[in-house]
Amino acid sequence: MCEYVHKESYDGQLEKIQQKGIIINSELQARQALQSHSYYTIINGYKRYFLKEGESDLVREGVTFDDFMQVYFLDVDISNALFKYIIYIEKSIRSRLSYTVAMNIGDTEEKYLIRSHYSDNRGTRATALKSIENVINESKRNSTTKHFKDTKLNIPPWIVVNDLSFSTVIFWYDMLDDSLKREIRKDYFDNSGLYPEFQEIFFYNNLQFLREYRNQAAHGKIHFKEKISHSVHFQSAKHFFNNTLYDDELALSGIGRKDLYAAISVILGFTMDVNLKAKFIEDLLLRFLPYINGKTFAPTKRIADQTIYDLFDLPHDLFERIYLYLNTIKS
Repeated sequence: MCEYVHKESYDGQLEKIQQKGIIINSELQARQALQSHSYYTIINGYKRYFLKEGESDLVREGVTFDDFMQVYFLDVDISNALFKYIIYIEKSIRSRLSYTVAMNIGDTEEKYLIRSHYSDNRGTRATALKSIENVINESKRNSTTKHFKDTKLNIPPWIVVNDLSFSTVIFWYDMLDDSLKREIRKDYFDNSGLYPEFQEIFFYNNLQFLREYRNQAAHGKIHFKEKISHSVHFQSAKHFFNNTLYDDELALSGIGRKDLYAAISVILGFTMDVNLKAKFIEDLLLRFLPYINGKTFAPTKRIADQTIYDLFDLPHDLFERIYLYLNTIKS
């Protein structure tokens, strides 16, 4: 039977927080936080990090409201960083796809919307082509597609692709001829040990994983595994990352399938621009530095007696694995 959720005053919310065993050091600051970020976001969103063993609502002794806020801001900060680099990957996929379509199928909508140019292995061809056609026919006023529609004789694929959802972009890639798909993804596997017969499904699944992860990260959170249907195939990832980011030791931990570590790894593997890859690592490290040693990467500061690695289900040798991976692709 469903429960009715009653409205609660800020005084009532503060009382509920204390009933959970959360220590409030400053009621004024806690009230301001609730006004700015909401009880649901802070308490319901982050209590999983602090619960007593076997409890669903009571936190461990010594946990403070400030601990909740610290994890909340850190979570949002990391999420925003990942979101930015997933968008860069999306831009790269859009560019490679539109170039391949233009050079091999055609640079006019009359050509690239012809159904016979594409396969329908997953049953998505009709939906994808209809989505592309709709973007052209119902183009928004300030979009580049609308500008080309009003001022040019054709709308080339490198224009319309920027107004498509990433889901449609993935389906457009997926219905291409196998040889064209290989052309698009070949650079992603240059330094990889993954066998060619597994590259197609690995590439497709990871694009879908990034799409789902990005959609959730856009709301500023990085713990939502239950809402993601696609995951990183562990054995394939071992070969793709040359037994660095993924190995047998990590497999025992259960980390790396559709979590923060998986997102970090796929972003590293699918960022082709070496300068952008270095910037991603720099941005990631910047967010960890208040909690780890900048040279050894060992934890130096804890939140409610947990390291940043423990809080976010990351391997303690995260950065060692990252730099080991970089060395394999450089060589």
